[in-house]
Formats: sequence, structure tokens, C-alpha cells
Amino acid sequence: MKPVRGNPANRLARLVLVIAFVVLVAACGGQPRAAQPSAVVYGQGALSAVPCVTAQAGRSCGGLLPANKGLSDRIHLDETRVVAGSRITGTLTVLNRGGGAVDLIYRGCRPSFRVALTDRNGLYGDVFQLPCPLRPLVIEPGANSFPVVVSTTYDSCVPDGPAAPDEPRCTGDLRAMVPPLPPGRYLAVLVGLNLALPPAPPVPVTLSRPPDR
Repeated sequence: MKPVRGNPANRLARLVLVIAFVVLVAACGGQPRAAQPSAVVYGQGALSAVPCVTAQAGRSCGGLLPANKGLSDRIHLDETRVVAGSRITGTLTVLNRGGGAVDLIYRGCRPSFRVALTDRNGLYGDVFQLPCPLRPLVIEPGANSFPVVVSTTYDSCVPDGPAAPDEPRCTGDLRAMVPPLPPGRYLAVLVGLNLALPPAPPVPVTLSRPPDR
């Protein structure tokens, strides 16, 4: 005996009811939705194509928090064309247009910051030591200047074993020297750890090849 099949109209009605129920459950939060992936970049303009590590909610990939609307900043470097492996000195100037001082302390910690080089492969020199200093970082009304030193070497290296694009093999007789960055064009940018400042306009930097020894 053949199984009795339901009326096609009834089957269609049941299917419509099932689909409507699924849509209603999803709309009411019955099933958690997967987070949609989004591209994370350091900033706009010249930095819009620079990749970076995944940022936490509300933070830029440079470790910057949303800043007070009265604050702006800029980077000045004493040199912009140096031999790779050299150190570049400069100044970070933070302008406070508000009527009072702004303390950037975050959960009892003084934010860390530095100026680092970046290119299409990512950021270099954005590593910070922990724990943080337990003191304020006050931005007074007007211009506030902070000295900065820009590294033109990798953050670390491996003495043995396979190297990586962001962690090359160490150099030197004892394999204890971090090699310089490859020659080329970079952008100097502000990076921080829990730092409530806006991304400063990037400064172009050109590194040349170190002389042969």
C-alpha cells in the first residue's frame, strides 16, 4: 500500500508557517547571530590601507580610545630620512582647546604612547611594557609637548628556528641583535595603550639601507 500523501495546498501552508516561525524566532533573538567581520584599519586617508591587529570595541587598532573633542595632536620628527636601524627623535604636541585640564588616566593607569612606523605589512614598535605607571597624564589647556623616539628596527627577532615576516632572524655574532627594518617608505603614527587621543596625521619616513660592514 502506498503511503497517503497530504494535500499539496496543506503542505504549502505548513511550510509557510514554519518559515514564518523561524523568522520570528530569529527577530526576537532566539538564535544568536554571528558577528559580522569588518575591516579594521588604523585611520583614514593615507592610513586607510594599512592593516593592523584586531581592535577591541570602541578602540582603534593603534590602541587609542575615543578622545575628548577639545583635543588634537600632531607629530614632529627631527629627521624623516635616516638609515634603517637608527633612532629618530621628535615631539608629540597635544593641543587642548578646552577650558580646563584633561586627565587621560585610564582605570588608575597612566596610558602609554609612542610614535611607531607602519607600512602595508602592519605596525612596528607598538609593544608596551606592563604594568602601567600609577600616575596621571594631564593635558593642560593650550599646547602640551612630549618627547618621542621612533625605532627603525623590528620589535623582536628569533635566534634560531623559522622566521616570520614580523619577526626575522636575529643578527650579530651571538644572534642577539634585532635587525633593522627593510629600506623603503613608511608612515610614523601615534600608537598607545588605553590612550584617549585622536590619531595624529601620519608623517612620511624614508629608510635607507645600512652601509655594508
